[in-house]
Amino acid sequence: MRPHRVLATAAAVVAGALAATGCTSTTAKTDAAAASPTTTRPTASIPSPQPPVAERPFAFTVRHEEFVDKTRPTGNEGDPAYSPTRALPTDIYIPTTSTPRPLIMFSHGYHGAPRKFTELFGAWARAGYVVAAPRFPLTSDRGDPYDVVGDFVNQPGDISFVLTQLLEGPLRSRIDATRVGAAGLSLGGATTYGLVESPCCRDPRLRAAAAFDAVRAPIRGSFEQNKIPLLIAHIDSDVAVPYATAQQAFTDSASPKWLLTFHGGLHPEAYENSPSPHDRTATQTSIDFFDLSLLGDPSARARLLHDGEHPGESTIVAG
Repeated sequence: MRPHRVLATAAAVVAGALAATGCTSTTAKTDAAAASPTTTRPTASIPSPQPPVAERPFAFTVRHEEFVDKTRPTGNEGDPAYSPTRALPTDIYIPTTSTPRPLIMFSHGYHGAPRKFTELFGAWARAGYVVAAPRFPLTSDRGDPYDVVGDFVNQPGDISFVLTQLLEGPLRSRIDATRVGAAGLSLGGATTYGLVESPCCRDPRLRAAAAFDAVRAPIRGSFEQNKIPLLIAHIDSDVAVPYATAQQAFTDSASPKWLLTFHGGLHPEAYENSPSPHDRTATQTSIDFFDLSLLGDPSARARLLHDGEHPGESTIVAG
């Protein structure tokens, strides 16, 4: 979703998502009272450090794969966009190295597409991460009749399916299957929450998750707590998905967790290719987070807190 379409589609994103599920930024200087846990919660684990590899930046290649899940349909019979299968064309960014690398599975937002994130994916690949980003069947920018916001409830299954294809296919030797993370923007954030907090859709292969300006709606049942590290990033002036959504998610989540707040801006400008004053912070903090939670780099914790703190632009709290 481009910034100029935000106001026109905000109600559709949030109301449609909720209807589909049957639901009625160094040490931070922000007031975190509303976003602090009130009870003791379980602690998610950070992996052991990965052995040293080639220094950054990595060169990388991009390839495109056409994955098709033949076990699940797209839409309902009789719908204009109905198909007995789910087609998931996927862009894959692969660092050039002989060493298996961690993988980030990415979920785009409503009216999104993988091509809108080439700058972010390129930065992650130069940092040494394989990135896989499918185009979802009914929530991308394909337009009518492939425009059904409620289909996000099926997208955690799409991510899990593509992950299986990658870990069992020709690229398996390029991926460290013990270091897989997920990230998602807006409605793709709802997909990510589904993968780590919804009992129906939780994928135990994931070791970390990041939710950017995310819609948060449970899928086929109430949320359970995350069992893996979680980064929540949100613009405090977001009209499409209110900032309170991120605050509540942070309160409800288990540690280790971080809430990165961008001060001012439009949903979801910090992560798509369109220019934003938050571009550098969004990119660097996400790399810091995955360095800590997937690579097990202990120095990344301090980098994350440092890179998320820019007076007037962003603040970060840890929990």
